[in-house]
Amino acid sequence: MKKFMTMKLNRIVCGVAALGITIGSAIAAEPLYHTDFKDIEIGEVPDDMLVFDGDFAVREFEGKKVFELPGSPLETFGFLFGPNVIFTDDETKFKTGEQELKGFTVSARVQSAKNGRRYPTFSIGVCGVSGYRLRNSPAKRSVELVKGEEPVATMSFDWPSGEWTEMKLQIESDAGLWAVKGKVWKSGETEPAGWQLTHINSEKPNPGKASAWAAPYSGQPIRFGELTIETVE
Repeated sequence: MKKFMTMKLNRIVCGVAALGITIGSAIAAEPLYHTDFKDIEIGEVPDDMLVFDGDFAVREFEGKKVFELPGSPLETFGFLFGPNVIFTDDETKFKTGEQELKGFTVSARVQSAKNGRRYPTFSIGVCGVSGYRLRNSPAKRSVELVKGEEPVATMSFDWPSGEWTEMKLQIESDAGLWAVKGKVWKSGETEPAGWQLTHINSEKPNPGKASAWAAPYSGQPIRFGELTIETVE
C-alpha cells in the first residue's frame, strides 16, 4: 500500500512538472500587509495606522466594516499604514526588516459619491508623506500620478460615483532608475492587464510607509474597504 501511494504521488508531481508548474510557484506569496478591518471594533482606528487629523474610524457600510472619513470638514486628510520601508545599504533596492525588495505594490478599494457638481478626491501613496501618489480626481475626470502636488502622468477616467473603485500603485528599482506605475478600475470589472500610468525617474524616492488620502469635497464620506501591500517579484 505504501509503495502504491508513493508511486501515485510521484505520478502527480511528474504531471505537474510536465505542465511547467512547480509546487512552490502554485502557492501565492503572503502579502507584506493586508487588512479588511473585519477584526477591528466599530469606532476604532487600527493600531498599525497613523492618522494625520481627520475623524477616520472603522464603520459599517453595506454589511461590512470599512475605514471611513466623514463628509466634513472639506479638507484633505490621510493616514500611513503597513511596514516601514527603507533602502538596502547600497540604496539600489528597498527592504523591510530583513526582507529585501525590488519593489512593492499598494492596493486599495475606495468608495464615495458626488453631490451635484461637487466631487471627492482620494489617493493611495508610497514612500511616506511626501512620496508618490495615485490620485483619483473625478472633478477633472482624470487619474494622476503625483509627486508632492505635481502631476507627473495623467489619464482620463470616468469615475463611477457611488460605487467601489480599485486602485493599484507600484514602485520598483529598474537598472538604476525608479519606476512608478498605476492603474484604476471599477470594482467587479476585470483588472487592466497592463499599467495605465508610468513614470520613470533617476531621483531616489524617500523611504517610508504606504499612505492613503481623502478629501470629501462633495460632503459625502470616503470609505476604504481593503488595503494590501505586496512585493514585486
